[in-house]
Amino acid sequence: NDTVDLIIRFDFPKVPSDAWRAQVSNFRNDLIWKHGNVNISIATENMGLRKAWLTAWQPSSFTDQAIIFEDDIEVSPLWYAWLQGAYAAYQNRTDVAGMSLQRQTLVPHKSHRENTIPDNNGQPFLYKLVGSIGYAPFAPQWMDFLDF
Repeated sequence: NDTVDLIIRFDFPKVPSDAWRAQVSNFRNDLIWKHGNVNISIATENMGLRKAWLTAWQPSSFTDQAIIFEDDIEVSPLWYAWLQGAYAAYQNRTDVAGMSLQRQTLVPHKSHRENTIPDNNGQPFLYKLVGSIGYAPFAPQWMDFLDF
């Protein structure tokens, strides 16, 4: 029963085409979102991945919540419930920058052959690497990062 606003940002392609414009137009016209407001914006120039990420979310308060999805993922129907539980458990920690829906597959400072992927028996765990798939930054830490 929560209100969840949806913000969709399209990066402008390096070489725009009529087909791309038609896809964006069709997506905009066909989108149905019953959980809150929808805001769709299209960049006026190609931003690239770095700038797209840095402008993906601008929290207006320390209590704002967001999750950043790329266009090539599919999420579980339970993602929102899991994320709300994770916010309840971790959002007041200053030593955690955010959460990710991504299954961790990278181990820092290890060669691929020595790679032991943490799993914690399927339970959430704290990890020093950012998971960029379904990343939900905490507003205060995200604001500090953007100021950096």
